[in-house]
Amino acid sequence: MNKTGLIVLLVLVGGGLVYWLGRGGTDGNGSRIEPNQVNEVSEQVGSDENEVGEAMMGEETISYSDAGFSPQTVTVKAGTKVRFVNESSKEMWPATAVHPTHTVYPGSSISKCGTAEAATIFDACRGMAPGGSYSFTFDEVGDWKYHNHLTPTHFGGVVVE
Repeated sequence: MNKTGLIVLLVLVGGGLVYWLGRGGTDGNGSRIEPNQVNEVSEQVGSDENEVGEAMMGEETISYSDAGFSPQTVTVKAGTKVRFVNESSKEMWPATAVHPTHTVYPGSSISKCGTAEAATIFDACRGMAPGGSYSFTFDEVGDWKYHNHLTPTHFGGVVVE
């Protein structure tokens, strides 16, 4: 097999794995996202004392490096804000599974990026530069798979209780 064929095979296997893992999301009671559920994008991640206080008040942080997300899976209570911090050397784009449609978390879809609904979906809707972050408040109970849209072989999960 030549080099190009091997690359194509790896991309197909990785995409299939992301699709398969993303199918595991459930929506608990089937309800839609509440209007107060807003995602946030930040180009710079500060290291001030407020971040420590926010962590105690229902915030979880997931770091993204060139190797992927860490921790890969977190368990949080409903209403917890999860911040994805880009500590890698390239852009990241966190979003709910399944790549490339981003429809596993209720009400989410990549088709809503660039619309008024973009602030209510589990999708950063664009790449975050190194040092940037994206936050989303999880109100729906379930096991929600996510991935980096720009490197779909990097994925994880947020379990909401």
